Amino acid sequence: MIEDITRDFSDGVLWVSLVEVISGKILTGTCKKPMGIQKIQNMSVVLTFLTNEGLTVRNWLSEGDLIGSNLRLLLSLLWTLILCYQINGGKPSNSTSARMELLEFVREKLPQHNISAFHNWKVAYLYDLVEAIE
Repeated sequence: MIEDITRDFSDGVLWVSLVEVISGKILTGTCKKPMGIQKIQNMSVVLTFLTNEGLTVRNWLSEGDLIGSNLRLLLSLLWTLILCYQINGGKPSNSTSARMELLEFVREKLPQHNISAFHNWKVAYLYDLVEAIE
């Protein structure tokens, strides 16, 4: 169970698990109980995998951003993964229509929150969304 997204994802283990589950592929070269540099390695494996999948995450995200628990960037990466793997079936997209599809997906999964746009998003909604997708 995720209690604090910035802390719980900071060693890369949950990022590895999430990407494996959502993509249906196994990531190699990761550490399940990382210490120090192994956290960076986990993040590097995730970002390299996503780059190889066609996502342009390295333009705006680094291993340090994920380890440093930058909430804005963590949420951006989560939205990118949901958009690519849940909405677009594993195909990267930056189009406006894809973003609208993502918004509709979130509305469908979280009708109780009456989300009208992503600018009124709350971190608590993310926990509800993860629960709804599982």
